[in-house]
Amino acid sequence: MEKIRGTGVKAVHADRAGVMPQARALTNSRRPWVALLGLLFICPLSLAWSEGTSGRDPKLLPLTNIEQIREITRQQAALKPEVYLHAVVTYYDPANTVLFIQDATAGIWVDIDTKPDLKVGDWVEVRGVVSWTSFAPNVGSPRFRVLGRAPLPTAATASFSQLIATNNNSRRVQVEGVVLDVTKQEEQLRLTLEVDGGTVSAWIPHVPDPVPANLVDARVRVQGVCGATFNKKNQLIGVQLNVPSLADIRVIEEGPGDPFAGSVHRISSLLRFVPKQEPGRVRVRGLVTLLEAGQGLFIQDGNDGIYVESKQRTSLEVGDYVEVAGFPSVSQWLSPILQHAIFRSLGSRAQVSPRPITALQALQGGHDSELVSINGRLLHEADFHGERIFTLEADSASFEVDLRPQDRSQGSPPLEIGSLLEVTGVCAVQGNDQGDPLGFRITLRSPHDITVLSTPPWWNPKRVSSVLGLAVLAGLLSLVWVYVLRRRVLRQTGIIRL
Repeated sequence: MEKIRGTGVKAVHADRAGVMPQARALTNSRRPWVALLGLLFICPLSLAWSEGTSGRDPKLLPLTNIEQIREITRQQAALKPEVYLHAVVTYYDPANTVLFIQDATAGIWVDIDTKPDLKVGDWVEVRGVVSWTSFAPNVGSPRFRVLGRAPLPTAATASFSQLIATNNNSRRVQVEGVVLDVTKQEEQLRLTLEVDGGTVSAWIPHVPDPVPANLVDARVRVQGVCGATFNKKNQLIGVQLNVPSLADIRVIEEGPGDPFAGSVHRISSLLRFVPKQEPGRVRVRGLVTLLEAGQGLFIQDGNDGIYVESKQRTSLEVGDYVEVAGFPSVSQWLSPILQHAIFRSLGSRAQVSPRPITALQALQGGHDSELVSINGRLLHEADFHGERIFTLEADSASFEVDLRPQDRSQGSPPLEIGSLLEVTGVCAVQGNDQGDPLGFRITLRSPHDITVLSTPPWWNPKRVSSVLGLAVLAGLLSLVWVYVLRRRVLRQTGIIRL
């Protein structure tokens, strides 16, 4: 026994040959059990710690940057993890309750049902929860605190393929393209841009009248927040830019002041090879052959026709001579079309005579977008969303004839299946990627474009089957009656003999 220095406590040393060997033996016998218990206790703690630090259970830990929100799954979003962000307001339209914010990691849409007092460029503190009710995760039930002002994030230049890849969704981006169309919807201005690889819509809120001139056919550079249009399956079907103001649109090259200035092109010359041809709007003239109010019209120059997409509702009639300014483009049909077009009447009219053709001639593809007349036998008739569709057969080929709802006000004659008809309308030939015709359809202008050449004979297969069925039934009834009558005669004969 000896005294421990500075404690006043005496320590007892066991004899090396006595107690210590027994203690070592006891300790050595317990080591495997102690180690096993330690592993069983420490391993779960280690796993829980690693999951808590690397997986970041959103139910337990608040998300402090936007990239974390974008990376969670729908199952995690259903837990509504809390959000605590510091970001800058990149787009705000209180009239339509549209708000985007962005931090150093990414951008995101904030789901607001009120109109908070915010401005683009505000540096804000945002508290809320993660919500995922549509295309992408967003911030729901937000609460804001304005901390000051901050510069907007740099808008990275993006191509169309980068925009639809969704990596830039809700971020500030920059695109360059040609303005195809400018429309005003209440206080919002919508620009349709043709960019490298596709078409993008740019929306600018709070734009007072008048609409800025010379934007159509101008080359512009636009900065805004990349948004998405999507279907009911939450699949992206279009890209839209949310542009804070007109100041975010820079005109690189102005469009022409008069859209009808410049030379007039023949319809047959559109999209043919021309050296050093610049893209842009072109002018054509022709006679109206078919009208679709608010959607478009067909015009024809000689034997060449073209479809014109236009939302313009200027009153026209079939036969009016018009001038059209639009952007030439390819389509599913064999002929070019004009998109985002405007038109004006030149004040004269003429009668357009349809070209008589056969189904085989139509399938050769040379009469696409042309006013034609064709004969065929009626196989089927149906109504589809107010559109009356006839299926005709001629030259061993079947084709569809459609009569639009606005063209049925005058009524149409009753048609019997099997009748031989002559129909007059615009021929539209569908082709494949190599330009080979696949089929065609005829669009009528009015019910008067249907002429019944002959009705089917009374003795058609249906009536013959009905008559044969009745004859067989009558024969069976006669046999039954003969059988019953014979039984009665035999019964009466037996009674008489008795």
